[in-house]
Amino acid sequence: ILCVILNSIVITIFMWDQLKLLPFTLFQFTQTTIFQFWTPNFLRAYGVGTPNGSLWTIGVMVQCYIILYLIFSIYRKNKKRLFFIFLIGVLFNLGVPLLEHRIPNIIYKLICQTFIPYYWLFILGALIREYFNQIIPKLIKYNNFIILVLLLISFLNFEVGYGVYETIKSIILAFAFIGFAYKYPKLNIKKDFSYGIYLYHMIIINILIEISFSCDYYTILFVIMSSLCLSYISNKFIKGIVLKSTDRK
Repeated sequence: ILCVILNSIVITIFMWDQLKLLPFTLFQFTQTTIFQFWTPNFLRAYGVGTPNGSLWTIGVMVQCYIILYLIFSIYRKNKKRLFFIFLIGVLFNLGVPLLEHRIPNIIYKLICQTFIPYYWLFILGALIREYFNQIIPKLIKYNNFIILVLLLISFLNFEVGYGVYETIKSIILAFAFIGFAYKYPKLNIKKDFSYGIYLYHMIIINILIEISFSCDYYTILFVIMSSLCLSYISNKFIKGIVLKSTDRK
């Protein structure tokens, strides 16, 4: 809610002359639900075209968690089928973009808001957990090599245009980060600010676009630090509310 309020204030400041009350009010409401993917047409001129574009993934994540629970409830003892379901998910990821110009645009957009093109990423994480003792030692041992492969794939961009998400790059990215985390366990931040960064970073990016800020390494650093600060403030604010409500009880 704090994120929605902040985003609404910023949008009002930059879009005051173009603000349309009813669509903007509906937009604010949907931002507090699982329908964050909806953006009124007049807001397409703001920032990157989606005022807080990362929030649309919340609805997808909720779907994926439900589907993942159902899949593991049925097939956990048959791990070969889990691999098969994972491969089916990869095919969905690769195949969905092929539908873009073959079906009505609204149907295509709705499909992209479902778990169908993305659930394979969650299955990947679950499979790493299922085969933890076999996989993690290898990810630790070959972590430097995996990171080099990731950098090479990122530099070559050979997967661009194939799939909703880049399949090979996404798998290597997961291996690289998980391996790095277990290889250097002492690099541990006690408080988790990742969700706050996820919520606030697009607000910062859109502001910088609106004021025509140049994109360079300093800008990227500014976005990261600003998102961290907002995440910290948000964390403290929410924690304070929770503690006060607990004390009252």
